[in-house]
Amino acid sequence: MAARIPLRCCVRRYTVSITTSSTARFPARSSPAQVLWSLAVEEHFYLAYPFAFLLMTTRWRAGALIFMGLLAPLVLRLLKYHLLGVSPHAIYIATDTRIDSILFGCALALLERSAATARIFPQAPFLRWTILCSALAILCFTFLYRDPAFRATFRYTLQGLALMPLFHYAVRMPRMFPFSILNTPAMRWIGVRSYTMYLIHFVAIQMLIDYGVAKNDTFTLLVVGSMVTTVYAAVMYRYVESPLARLRKSLHKRRAPPAPSTTSHYRKEQCFGA
Repeated sequence: MAARIPLRCCVRRYTVSITTSSTARFPARSSPAQVLWSLAVEEHFYLAYPFAFLLMTTRWRAGALIFMGLLAPLVLRLLKYHLLGVSPHAIYIATDTRIDSILFGCALALLERSAATARIFPQAPFLRWTILCSALAILCFTFLYRDPAFRATFRYTLQGLALMPLFHYAVRMPRMFPFSILNTPAMRWIGVRSYTMYLIHFVAIQMLIDYGVAKNDTFTLLVVGSMVTTVYAAVMYRYVESPLARLRKSLHKRRAPPAPSTTSHYRKEQCFGA
């Protein structure tokens, strides 16, 4: 019989940043900047997508481009893993194999502007809950199924597809349970500061490890790391992000255009033969 994995190992694997190897212990020294890999994928996407968007002159062309954009990373993942022997970690952080994760959101945004969303995401309670439960079941499957080949290839595509209906109903029906929980004051507070929390969480974990805080106690490390991350994000939002946001707003204020004079209006009418 296979040996049971202790609960501590499971919690520890969850606590380790997604950019580190999936081991049962924290590495002795790893760069906190590894978490910035996702920012590189985003920047590459923002450089390429505007040019692709210019080619989406018709609905069918837009659909074809997005379909190819979603299919290409999956094909690359299959080729890299099965033929080239690329490691799952390299596939996880590479732009060419992960850029479809952002494209799924763009595809959903374009669908929201068309009548297709009414057919794809129905409002009838039974169908709506069927789609939501199916999406959640697919997400749970992608987390629980541990086959390395699946996790390095099809997992990301299935997750992108499963998240689309969840985001649709969360935005379109914010008062629906369980999406109403996301609109509570506590969740809104976290949401505003979540990006800073994401950027700093691994730095906080590594700092606590370096200073010997809860070195052999994963639960304490998780609690203390969460507290440090939350406090840091709150301070950054209060003294850095908010002042800069007000400064940006003041710099982007536009003066109201002057009202056209009677003379200029008369000349415009004369030019157009009014």
